[in-house]
Amino acid sequence: MIDLFLQGGVITMSILTLLLVAVVITSFKKHELTKSLGLFAFIVGLLSAILGLYSAFNVIEQVGNVAPSILAGGIKVAFINLIYGLIIYMISIVLDVIGKWRG
Repeated sequence: MIDLFLQGGVITMSILTLLLVAVVITSFKKHELTKSLGLFAFIVGLLSAILGLYSAFNVIEQVGNVAPSILAGGIKVAFINLIYGLIIYMISIVLDVIGKWRG
């Protein structure tokens, strides 16, 4: 788990983790913000994945020929933040539904 955190980038993964904590806290205190914070986490993850792919393609452009396994590994690492942001968004939707069901 720590390995994925470090591969995804400490700054972005820390921001996403803080957003996860905020989603959980707002589900109890300010219920109307839960889904919005989850969506924001998804957007941060998506932006981070796009920036990671952009930088990977810049390196590929400079180097030239790159082995397909190295390219696949770079794409896999770029999607770590996107997956984490998506998981946070799904958690926020579940907490939102639970909060609406509780009344």
